Amino acid sequence: LYTIKADRIIDFNANYTVRNAQDQVIGQIKRSGMKSLWQTSFTIMDAQGQTLYTMREKNPWVAVLDGIVGEIPIIGMLTGYFFNPGYGVTAPDGREVFLLRKQPSFFERKFSLEKTGQASAEDDVLVLNAAMMLMLLERGDG
Repeated sequence: LYTIKADRIIDFNANYTVRNAQDQVIGQIKRSGMKSLWQTSFTIMDAQGQTLYTMREKNPWVAVLDGIVGEIPIIGMLTGYFFNPGYGVTAPDGREVFLLRKQPSFFERKFSLEKTGQASAEDDVLVLNAAMMLMLLERGDG
């Protein structure tokens, strides 16, 4: 139903274009390069490039602890159950509209996307595509 295409191969400051089945651009997702080294951050924009939302990791320390503990033999296999990142999707006025959370699990990665505020149906589709892309990019963490 939708395609997401990056504007470059290296995923540093990459811009992803989201298109529907009719090949119309419905929006863009931009990864914040230097900011993403400490705290995963994406900007979700409409087809004209206007910022609609920001998707940001709630607590970057979870990723740091996951990276450290994940290197310990045997114990590192259990980090997926204890270190579960959350990502807030906020509107430009600062109100949270969606919350993406990793669910505790040992071997697989399960996420939940919860709508916590008001957003249009078109925005729902764009945020859902951004959340799926973030899950695929960050699935090795937490």
